[in-house]
Amino acid sequence: MTAKAIQKIQAEMDAHTNHPYVQVIGKFLLQNLPDHIDLAEKIMEEKKSIASSLDAMRKVAVKKRVGDVAVLTDEEGFEAVLAYFKNPLPIVQAAPVRTSQPSPAVPPKRVAAEPIKKSNKKADSGQLTLDLFLGGM
Repeated sequence: MTAKAIQKIQAEMDAHTNHPYVQVIGKFLLQNLPDHIDLAEKIMEEKKSIASSLDAMRKVAVKKRVGDVAVLTDEEGFEAVLAYFKNPLPIVQAAPVRTSQPSPAVPPKRVAAEPIKKSNKKADSGQLTLDLFLGGM
């Protein structure tokens, strides 16, 4: 079964040599086939194809879109492909992506001003002090 699944994947990759995403998903599937016989069975289903798995990935991305932009991490994309082929391979969960939201404003810390201390010293000649300027208030 695995040999036939490899042939099917390679045939689709050969038919779409100019489609980089078919190549990436095809390589991903080929890497996972030796360890997962159940994946080979699902790939062999007549209606299943790499191109259709890309459409399934697009549908997942559309659900996550913000405005006109839809982005998936590698893990999310490969998870969508495996979900399309209905294979329960363990997937490493990607860290959640934070959308840019303004951070709450932190009010500046208020510091109490120290009271001005009066000086009892008299200014040297030619030197002004605040006490002399204010008239010794």
